[in-house]
Amino acid sequence: MKIICVPKNEEALHRLDFNQNIEGDLIEMSIDDTIYSNLENTSFFETINRLTGANIDKFEDESITDKEALEKVVSSEIFNEKRYDHSLYSIVRNIKALFEEALKCQTGIFFYF
Repeated sequence: MKIICVPKNEEALHRLDFNQNIEGDLIEMSIDDTIYSNLENTSFFETINRLTGANIDKFEDESITDKEALEKVVSSEIFNEKRYDHSLYSIVRNIKALFEEALKCQTGIFFYF
């Protein structure tokens, strides 16, 4: 299981650094290996990496905390519904919501793969 999460505030971000999160600190989403592979096959993570300079892949934990990088992803074509089948797009839409929450909370998005 792979986890994508957004700390809700600065204190939650600090606790995440030390793996000491408490209930309610994080907005989380889990994706299984099949969904991960389907997203990978559409170059979803590769595109995020290219846009942000990140290294999201199945063997890495990664985070994107830079506001400009988060904005670049949110405003990109990566979330265009036409790029995905219906079931995969619902996952993509949820990931977009996490990017938007990261901006709203002024924290970041974290990928634990």
